[in-house]
Amino acid sequence: MAFLYTHHSDNLANRSLYAPTVTGSAEDPDYPATNFGIDDPAQPAKLTTTSGSWVWNLGSAKTVRFVTFVHHNLDVISVKWQGNSSDSWGAPPFSQAFTIPAKHENNFRSAPFLDLSGTSPSYQWWRLWIEGTNGAAIAIGEVWFSTNLRTLSPGIRWSHVEVEQSPVVEHRTMYGVKTVYDLNVQIRGLKAQTPATDSSLAALRSWRRDCRGPARPCIIVRDSTINEALMVRWSDEEFSLSRDYVDFYPIALEWEELSRGLYL
Repeated sequence: MAFLYTHHSDNLANRSLYAPTVTGSAEDPDYPATNFGIDDPAQPAKLTTTSGSWVWNLGSAKTVRFVTFVHHNLDVISVKWQGNSSDSWGAPPFSQAFTIPAKHENNFRSAPFLDLSGTSPSYQWWRLWIEGTNGAAIAIGEVWFSTNLRTLSPGIRWSHVEVEQSPVVEHRTMYGVKTVYDLNVQIRGLKAQTPATDSSLAALRSWRRDCRGPARPCIIVRDSTINEALMVRWSDEEFSLSRDYVDFYPIALEWEELSRGLYL
């Protein structure tokens, strides 16, 4: 297993860089494609149909090493990430399928990812194609595709804590009777520690500074053998460390997932 991550600046789906267009469908005017790349998965992009695609023109060939999409409503259907040197999709030279995980018992779905660092394809045009027929009109909170895929080394210690919150509204009477309202929200997080060295400390500082602390999100994959990415922010404004030995810094790390809100 490996702990994978991206910087915020790695993301080519940033709206200020490249805005996608919808093909093979029509977008929901209340949830346009320009909602991608705004760092807020609570404002999704939606289609009016159960299949279709979003296409990005990057202006010139650019290498993509990692792709994910978060807070989606996709069933276990065929979804592909494709690249080409032109806006032509009959037989693109690059095409790789995602493995879409089944939804959890609370109806939330994990974010699948593709690690393309072994092949590092480079094209001007990229497409997220929902080829199969979904059970509902397609909604995706955020698409993230990166020029870099980074590995935290040394990784996190086994004593890390995975957090899953399920917020509710609870009313309690004077007689102890509780009424609970499910907000249909799930927020996950990770609390961990890494035995950093001088070189990995420099990488951590670079990562934190690129994200402006908790100001800008990034992507983490806590275990590369598990098909689940998280779009997170650093939890704390402060980054502190202690030097226990020469070239050894036990550093606490904590992230919180960005919520999808109530759109699904």
